[in-house]
Amino acid sequence: KFREFDESIAAPRNYRLSLVTRYTFKEGRLKGLGIGLSARWRKGKFINQNGFYIADELVFEEILAEDDYTINPFIKYTRKFGKVSWTGQLNIDNLFDRVTNQGRISRYTRLTNPRVISFTNTLSF
Repeated sequence: KFREFDESIAAPRNYRLSLVTRYTFKEGRLKGLGIGLSARWRKGKFINQNGFYIADELVFEEILAEDDYTINPFIKYTRKFGKVSWTGQLNIDNLFDRVTNQGRISRYTRLTNPRVISFTNTLSF
């Protein structure tokens, strides 16, 4: 027998905020250099909303997950070699290496990605 839920209980709203900014130097000694940052915040969600019951017995209590935020800086440099344009970019995703559980129920966790550092090269003809 499954427990009936009170349908008047509203699910929490899914609040999010994202920001991306970049500045590229167009002249002077730093010409071609670009620096930037992206940031994302999400309100923590309920895990096991209303509790998880089996045969009217509470198995997992309702809990509120931590808010999830990531800071992702990047730096790039572009330079021309004749008709070829080269760009190198270093990205650091999840700078502070915050890993949180954003799953919906305790049995199935969904951990956020750990810190990832990547470097890309692009040639344009």
